[in-house]
Amino acid sequence: MKTMHPPNTKIEKRKVRNAIIEKAIDSTDLIQTQDDKTAQLIWWDGFIPKEQFLNVLPHQRINKIPGMDVLCYKSSTFKVFNQMRQLYPKIFTFFPMTYLLPFQFSDFQKEHIRLAAGSKKPITWIFKPRAGCSGNGIKIIQNSFEVSDSSYSGVVQKYVSPYLVDGYKFDFRLYIFIPTVEPFTVYIYKEGLARFCTTKYQPPTKANLSDKFAHLTNTAVNVENQESSVNILQYASEVINKIVKTNPKAASLWGKIKYVVMLAMVAQYPQIIERINLQKNDWNIHQKDPEIENGIYGKPISFEHRFFHILGIDIMLNEKCDPIVLEMNDRPSMHISYPIEEELKTNLNLEALNMVTID
Repeated sequence: MKTMHPPNTKIEKRKVRNAIIEKAIDSTDLIQTQDDKTAQLIWWDGFIPKEQFLNVLPHQRINKIPGMDVLCYKSSTFKVFNQMRQLYPKIFTFFPMTYLLPFQFSDFQKEHIRLAAGSKKPITWIFKPRAGCSGNGIKIIQNSFEVSDSSYSGVVQKYVSPYLVDGYKFDFRLYIFIPTVEPFTVYIYKEGLARFCTTKYQPPTKANLSDKFAHLTNTAVNVENQESSVNILQYASEVINKIVKTNPKAASLWGKIKYVVMLAMVAQYPQIIERINLQKNDWNIHQKDPEIENGIYGKPISFEHRFFHILGIDIMLNEKCDPIVLEMNDRPSMHISYPIEEELKTNLNLEALNMVTID
């Protein structure tokens, strides 16, 4: 992708920890600097403390949207999704039935009892910690009392019967880029990763609920299965093409995925703006340097335009081949564990950098 940067555009690498980011920045025409108040762009890897946001100058753009880490907690994400489902029940159908624990335990228990009364099979749920990752703390249950303790903080979701490829459960890690929030603009990257389980899928039963290699698609989990020869990480596009070739009804699958990503981001938009406005109030109190106020380091831009962000979104396919959003990630891993990741993640970051403007 051709760069949009004017000549001599500077990027300050305030905190870059991933080699893949270094590689992407090196491939641009950006001038790399350190501790440079005249830099127009700032790149920060990982979690960014609030005080660092307050040090962003009026002419600078940074690759973080304030509060995005909190908005991507499972409890935060699905609280918003549930609110949208109440308003638009026929549209917001792209995520599992979800309850926030411990606050909605009684509602969850009532629904579990209701479903169980009308079914000959056990009703299966999956508990996910509020801010867990890599499969840590996930628990598959068929008895609501297993998560009745108030220490279970997170979400509990109705288990989704998956679409299978060669008998295995899988999901997609896809990437979203927000180049600006004013106007709110969202891109989905053309490539992603398909993450496979390493044991062939069997519907949940009391005997196999703890079989993490059959039910959890997390790469960090399945890499532990030394007895499997399954290729646990594949390009999303290749898997989608394979599905489309074997299932004519899946011809519009990529279009459906883009649609649910759009809805997910529409749901997040009010919270994103709220977080930015809160940060704006703090910034107005913090920034009192006359040189800053007079724009001596560069032409100021409006506060709402100062942020851009790369997100991860995890999507599985249900048994009808419909995309289901599982979670969002404000800091998708840019670490390279498998060769398949290097080109994808390099180009992902390079294209994002080339799309970022400085005005």
